[in-house]
Amino acid sequence: MRDMEITNIQANSFYVSFRRLNRLLGSVLVIGLLTLASAGHAASKLTFVDVTTEGSGKTINLAALDGLKMAVSQVNGATVAASTATSISSSMSGQGDSKEYLYSNAFQQQIETATKGVVKSWTILSERQDPNLGNLYFLKMRVTVAKYEESVQLQRLRLAFSYFGYYQAKGNRDDAYQMARETQERITDYLTQTRRFAIIDRQNMDRTQKELDLIQGEDFKVEEMARLGNKVGADYMVIGDITNATTKTTKQVMQSTGRTFKKTNSHLSLSLRIIDIATSQVKFADTFELYDETSLAILARDMSRQAGEFIINAIYPVRIVAVNGDQLTFGQGGDTIQRGRDYNIIRLGNRIFDPYTKESLGREETIIGTAKVISVQARTSTAKVSTLKEVTIEELASTDLLVRPVVMGKRNSKALAAKKSVKEVIKKGQESMDSFKKEVDNDW
Repeated sequence: MRDMEITNIQANSFYVSFRRLNRLLGSVLVIGLLTLASAGHAASKLTFVDVTTEGSGKTINLAALDGLKMAVSQVNGATVAASTATSISSSMSGQGDSKEYLYSNAFQQQIETATKGVVKSWTILSERQDPNLGNLYFLKMRVTVAKYEESVQLQRLRLAFSYFGYYQAKGNRDDAYQMARETQERITDYLTQTRRFAIIDRQNMDRTQKELDLIQGEDFKVEEMARLGNKVGADYMVIGDITNATTKTTKQVMQSTGRTFKKTNSHLSLSLRIIDIATSQVKFADTFELYDETSLAILARDMSRQAGEFIINAIYPVRIVAVNGDQLTFGQGGDTIQRGRDYNIIRLGNRIFDPYTKESLGREETIIGTAKVISVQARTSTAKVSTLKEVTIEELASTDLLVRPVVMGKRNSKALAAKKSVKEVIKKGQESMDSFKKEVDNDW
């Protein structure tokens, strides 16, 4: 009965939380979309760049075409330039070598429309013919070209994810495939929310290419062509392989009542590597392995967080960005920081070097205390100092600090507490049954 009471309480708590979440979901979704839209607008936009260039051709119109193509190529690359040249050439068709038409406002407007605004306007600064080159025309031009200004986030370290493998994994093939997809998606989500990396998509390139193909259609407004030719490469590739995804369910039958108890044990392993794309050098590598009396899905959730923390702490450990008395502000938030989680406060010291390779090994790290997270915001989080040694509260503000999570088990603190309470109930029940068993043989 006690087990059933705990289960009912947990179920009711979940139902109440779900109803609250359902009521808030609409407003939260709207706010999130508006925030994302405004952030995207500020992060990337179309600007106009003035370029001075010189074009050449057998006719003055061909010289103008060459000059415009070179200007676009300087700003937006050869892909956009080639498409733009085709559009300009079509606009010039039938005009022959008409200098009057070349200088006319009507022609400028026609070119702007034909190139969808990539070529906004131009001015011919000078023209000449070279008799030594077959009277070839040379035009010096100042051209205003639309440029797609990339997001400042692309200045961050760029990570791309390959599809996580599962073919050689122990266990059910379908389970291994599902765990590979889940861990990859969750690690991607985790690292994106740290706001430390530019995550480059490699799984949906066919879909994004279809959108870029649509931009070149007649129905899209001017200037959209400047979005072409802006794809970027990644600095590092994250590669993972599920090596074990097994679940074993055992049954126990109590002979006195006939009740059947099921126990599920799951085992999940992930091999993770981060590779420098330019050199193929393995920068980071580790194997994560979890096994417990729970489902593979829960292990995948916990393992993804562990892997995400491993990557972020190896490259960008969480820094303390502000100190206000005994409250610390972490420069990281969102789902990557958990309320109630304990962190070690670490003082950074001198740089240390490998005695053989002379490479930097980072800086000396000294644990000087602990702090517990009390609130989490989108980009930052707040923690309260729990313990402190070697320095005072007043000295923290002038100390170079970072934090690392205190190593825990497979669950967060709430889950551990809940699991512990259930185990205590089971243990007490088992003790009672053991006592009873001494009096009545073969009860189980």
